[in-house]
Amino acid sequence: MRQEADYISEKREEEQQAGPSQKRISTGKLLFRSLLKPQVRTILVRGEPGTGKTTLAIDLLSQYGRGVYVSTRVSEHQLSLQNHTVGNLVKRGLVREINLQMDVAKAQELHFADFRLASAEDILQAVITSSKESPVEPLIVLDSWDTIAKKLDPLEKMKTEQSLLVIAEASNARLLFVSEEIGLTSTDYIVDAVVQLEDTLFENRRLRQIIWKKLRGSSIPQRSYLYSLEGGKFNVLDDSFLPWPEHFESSAFAPIKDGPFYYSSGSADLDAFLGGGFRRGSLVLLELGRHLGDYWHVPIARSIEANFIANNGCTLIVPLGNPPPKIIKEEFQTLFDKKVVNNSLRIVHRNSREKDQCFVKLPRGSLQTMQRVITSNIRGMKGKRNRPCFYFMGFELIESALSEGRNSSAMGSMLAQGMKYSGDLTLLVVREGSPMMNEMMNSCDVHLKLDDVDNTLLLYSVKPRSELYHVKYDYAAGCPKICLVPVV
Repeated sequence: MRQEADYISEKREEEQQAGPSQKRISTGKLLFRSLLKPQVRTILVRGEPGTGKTTLAIDLLSQYGRGVYVSTRVSEHQLSLQNHTVGNLVKRGLVREINLQMDVAKAQELHFADFRLASAEDILQAVITSSKESPVEPLIVLDSWDTIAKKLDPLEKMKTEQSLLVIAEASNARLLFVSEEIGLTSTDYIVDAVVQLEDTLFENRRLRQIIWKKLRGSSIPQRSYLYSLEGGKFNVLDDSFLPWPEHFESSAFAPIKDGPFYYSSGSADLDAFLGGGFRRGSLVLLELGRHLGDYWHVPIARSIEANFIANNGCTLIVPLGNPPPKIIKEEFQTLFDKKVVNNSLRIVHRNSREKDQCFVKLPRGSLQTMQRVITSNIRGMKGKRNRPCFYFMGFELIESALSEGRNSSAMGSMLAQGMKYSGDLTLLVVREGSPMMNEMMNSCDVHLKLDDVDNTLLLYSVKPRSELYHVKYDYAAGCPKICLVPVV
């Protein structure tokens, strides 16, 4: 309990230093940093080929700032071509190839040793020499340990590993073993930390997980986290975090101009993901995974809505979960002038008794009645200039208002046809497993899905198909910004 309390205290301290408008520090990233704490002297990083073991080892070595990278499988030149971080370190003169004598002249440098033809005795000698030559604790990376270990019988392998640990402890060195042996081995028992990298599938798309098997001196609050190798770096992805408007200081919304054929989402990352934005006249289906709450899609919707209003357009919102319309309007009033909000925003509701020109009460009854009310308000906002309009449709509210459930599918088909002619944009938000899902999938032009894996928010496109992207909601600028990181 004491260790976990210290861990939480450290996390809160870093969050406070980051400032109220920035996202909290990811638990996964804090756990990643714990590998370089004093109580962890020996680390085992294991995983199948291509999972990023070398990338993780190089990043740890780079963060630590002093040590030796012992390679038993590739030359320095080849590694610098394969790994962006190594390439930069080589250019800066911080990584130099050294021979088997391990003549380490400068303690603050990172060194590279080509041991592809070395023996176990050479490795032991390298650890001894590098430790003696360095006045500060070096981090010695053995990549990969399997190449040497497979030359030894089990008893000799165990003795060699024990010798390495004794030498490292006596000389204040740290050891990082890189292994492609997924199963339990003798190395697991003797090291202080074990992490396993896995390249798996989620919805038939690549997903990368770092699994914490062992970490002496620190608690492991969560078994696994997601990571990406985007940009040649080992990136532990942020925990899902949804800030409320009162948690940040609002500021004027900075719009992205619409193109001749596309509406911008208000996010450069999301526009790039969509191939330039939303094509005019599109019907977009956003499916919410079964483990997501009512509001995880809201920053995406707000970004699109705000960008429409900022580009002299308008928006009609049928919210998911039926929140009070007053709260939604207040969010827009922090971004835009009151007159702009009154002329460009309509919020559909069922129960509010407040009189406001922005609030549209949805009558219970037939599809035709609902259509008439919604269409009348849309025409009023669009005006003589026929301003472009964004329709956000949370279908739970519509389904509850219709006298017959089957009419909700008819509403979806009606919207799909209407968008083609008006050139406006509609986003339908439906929960996974909804009975109207098949109907909407057939009608939509784009099918997106938000989901959560290992407490990390993911976005991908079902139609047309895309790979997985990590979603980060950034409010540092005072308004919602959607940042996407590909899971590669």
